[in-house]
Amino acid sequence: MLTQAEGMVRCGECEHVFNAMDTLLAVPPEPPPAPPEQIALDEAAREDADALPRDVPSLIAEDLHATRRKRPGGGGARLAWGLASLLLIAALAAQYAWYELDTLYRYPSLQSGLERFCDLAGCELPQRRDVSRIELLSRHVYSHPNIEGALVITSTVVNNAPFPQPYPVLGIRFSDLRGQPVAERRFLPHEYLGAPVTADLRMEPGNPVTINLEVVDPGDKALSFQFDFF
Repeated sequence: MLTQAEGMVRCGECEHVFNAMDTLLAVPPEPPPAPPEQIALDEAAREDADALPRDVPSLIAEDLHATRRKRPGGGGARLAWGLASLLLIAALAAQYAWYELDTLYRYPSLQSGLERFCDLAGCELPQRRDVSRIELLSRHVYSHPNIEGALVITSTVVNNAPFPQPYPVLGIRFSDLRGQPVAERRFLPHEYLGAPVTADLRMEPGNPVTINLEVVDPGDKALSFQFDFF
C-alpha cells in the first residue's frame, strides 16, 4: 500500500501527512542457505583444528631427541672421546709421577703403587724412607765440660720401619717459656754421626743409633728443646 500511495500516509493523532518511506530502516537481506557440501567441509575443518596439539614446541623437541638417538655412530663417538680423555689423564699422571718420583716416594701410602709403576716403566726408585717410623728413645742436653758457652746434645734413635732407610735430617729447636723459638738448626747425617756417610748407608730396623752434637748455648731464655726428623 505504501508503494501505491508513493509512501504518503496520515498520522492518526495529529492528522499530519508525511512520507513513510523516509522513516523505514534498511534491513539487509538474509544470505541464502549454504549448500550441504559446504557445511560438511566447515565441520571437518573445525574438527581438524581441535585435533592439533597445543604443545607443539615440546613435540618438536621430542622429535629432535629421537633423531639424535637414531643418528648412527653417536654413542660410539662419545665412547671414543671418553676413552681418549681417560688415556690423556693417565698419561699426564704418569708424566707427573716420573718427574716427581723422589717427592712422591716419601709418602708410604704411595710407595707400593710407585713400585709397580717403575716395574712397568723401567724407572729407578729412590731410597725408601718413612721418617715417622724413626723413634727418639732418649735425649740429653747439658753444658759442655770443656768449652765455655757450648752445649752437648746426646740422643738415641731407632728405625721402627720394617725396611732399612736413609738417615734423616735432624732438627733441634730451643724455645722460651712461652714456646717461642729461641734457636733452631738442622743437621745432616754426617754432622750428627761424626763420620762420612756413603750413599748406601742405611738405618737398619730395630738397631738403636747414638747421636752426639756440640752446639752453641742459646742462653738462659732457652728453657725447652725439641727434636724433629726430616
